Amino acid sequence: MNGTTRTKDRTLVVTGASGRTGSRVARAAEAAGMTVRAASRATGFDWADRTTWAGALRGADAAWLAHPADVGAPGTAEAVAGLAEAALSLGVRRLVLLSARGEDQALPAEEALRASGADWTVVRAAWFAQNFSEGPLAEELRRGELVFPAGEVAEPFIDVRDIADVVVAALADG
Repeated sequence: MNGTTRTKDRTLVVTGASGRTGSRVARAAEAAGMTVRAASRATGFDWADRTTWAGALRGADAAWLAHPADVGAPGTAEAVAGLAEAALSLGVRRLVLLSARGEDQALPAEEALRASGADWTVVRAAWFAQNFSEGPLAEELRRGELVFPAGEVAEPFIDVRDIADVVVAALADG
């Protein structure tokens, strides 16, 4: 491969493809030459309905896993484990999970991915910078206020496009 990164001829399933991270991951993967298969309720994929998983995963090489509930929510670890098992049974080898920085409740979902046998990456993201423009903080800011549950601590915000670039790098060979 002469030191180049191979992404062309790869099919990536993007769960939550219409969301803040999924939409950016899809665009970055397409820009890198991957074929992107959107997996969301709009396309018939549902994290809560295992019968919808195979249709989204079949024939793919990799998947971006962004659970619609908080990654530390009850049942998320079981869903990640089940989706990873389904993916592997269909030949999907690489799985990348959106997790949360500093959230102990996310550890069971991360461990479920690690234990799956897949080639895995966990992306532990902080708060999204886009929360100020299109997320839960946007309306408050338009009213001239910001209520933030972190107290008097330094809290990083990351641009979701940077997360997408990390995901594409994790999915590439080289």
